[in-house]
Amino acid sequence: RIYFVRHAEKATAPADDPPLTEAGETRAEALVEALGGERLHAIYSSQFARTRATAAPIAAAQGREVTVLPIEGPDTEAAVRAQARQIAADSFPYAVLVVGHSNTIPHMISELTGEPMADLGDFEYDGIYVVTISEHPSQRTPDDVRVEATRRYIEAIDVIRGEAFEPDTEEPQARIRRNLKESVQ
Repeated sequence: RIYFVRHAEKATAPADDPPLTEAGETRAEALVEALGGERLHAIYSSQFARTRATAAPIAAAQGREVTVLPIEGPDTEAAVRAQARQIAADSFPYAVLVVGHSNTIPHMISELTGEPMADLGDFEYDGIYVVTISEHPSQRTPDDVRVEATRRYIEAIDVIRGEAFEPDTEEPQARIRRNLKESVQ
């Protein structure tokens, strides 16, 4: 499994590499609980402070270092798609976490699933996207990969805030497929 998470809420300054806000720090802590007992083989983030800070609490909880995968070059999309392929090949069959951005996570998921996915909205911080690969990436077909969305991350935040969480009645796989289709229309 590859868990994809967008960095938590960020401050507005400094513009080139903002840290997390207090709400972002709370969300980063909630990620530890949201992933429950999942033992992560590796944790990846971009070079930016907000992604590293989002990954830090779960890395500390699991005794792992955060591996920084820089986003560089003129073609960000091609770079992160290549990173997704490499992560899938290197991590199979273990669980890993990738902390990225609104414009990198969708490209990585699309690369692994073959399904287009729109960039995340400016204020979408609450999703965990799970890509499960059933065969080693070098031997898989598009039917071997499925993507599902989970609301455990949202639930963890709602519990921390003391709000009642009302689970979505739609099956996760159906919801993500619907969202993917809507995002390309």
